Amino acid sequence: MKLFVPLVLAVAALAFAQQAPSALPKVKFTDTRLDNGLRVVIAEDHFAPLYAICVSYKVGSRDERQGRTGFAHLFEHMMFKGSENVGTGELDFLIFTNGGNSNGTTNTDRTSYYEVLPKNQLDLGLYLEADRMHGLVITQENLENQRQAVKEERRQSVDNQAYGQTDERLEELIYDNFAYHHSVIGSMGDLDAASVDDVKQFFKTYYAPNNAVLALVGDLDTKETLAKVKKYFGDIPRQDPPQPVDLTEAPKSGERRATVEDKLARLTRLDPRRRRRRFRRARRSRRGQQLASLPETGARQGGRGSGVVRHRPPRWPGVFPHLGHAASGQDRRRSRGPH
Repeated sequence: MKLFVPLVLAVAALAFAQQAPSALPKVKFTDTRLDNGLRVVIAEDHFAPLYAICVSYKVGSRDERQGRTGFAHLFEHMMFKGSENVGTGELDFLIFTNGGNSNGTTNTDRTSYYEVLPKNQLDLGLYLEADRMHGLVITQENLENQRQAVKEERRQSVDNQAYGQTDERLEELIYDNFAYHHSVIGSMGDLDAASVDDVKQFFKTYYAPNNAVLALVGDLDTKETLAKVKKYFGDIPRQDPPQPVDLTEAPKSGERRATVEDKLARLTRLDPRRRRRRFRRARRSRRGQQLASLPETGARQGGRGSGVVRHRPPRWPGVFPHLGHAASGQDRRRSRGPH
């Protein structure tokens, strides 16, 4: 009997191991373009009585001009400061009190805003996103409030963080074209230089339905959902398309190096990065680790090259070395402070 039980377990394990892996189910979705240019993607998933909504605008730090770095990320913060029919702080309040969550995120190529809500709050999510796409409230007070929030975020994640300058220096080494040569969060000087007129022009240029993709997934009915999307978003006027950004890079064949005198580091650290001939945009998790790659044709082309950043700590006697925290990548997410 003692031999029989292990034998049965071994046979069962062998049979389980020999089973062919089940194929992943295909994701069924609809892809619709409204008359005003808004692209709408809807996928039904009835596993739980929830849905998620995400609006992605085709604008990131690559669209910024010199002297206004960090503007795309600063504008992401502005989108939470109230719209025509939703007051300051009301968007988060309405989402949270209805059992949901929300946030925004900016990288080099796009800016996205999302909410997760119970299925019976579909109208709420659509209304909130449509209202700020149509009529964002842009005032000097709101701009100054969020300017200070972003500057504090830079201090926390870059300036006062061990190895926090890694991403900035690597981007500067690898890319010569200004579009990708600078960081998403920008410089303190450029953040201070942003004006209300800059914000208004940025909103008019990039936050238009014909420059956005609206995606919904969850416990939805596609026909009903699309009808509501047209109800809330259909009357928002399209704008002239933004001017395309020059992304060309001269071929590179050698290695570039830089050394950072990092007063916050305790150990020397090397950060190598290699640029591939055809860039593949990385999808990143909350902490910035690369999870997968999505092909992006025609972007960031040029010869192969690489960059290495060496962080050199100061020689402080009597201090035990320890590893610092790496920078969180080029995807900036709105912080949750009392802004």
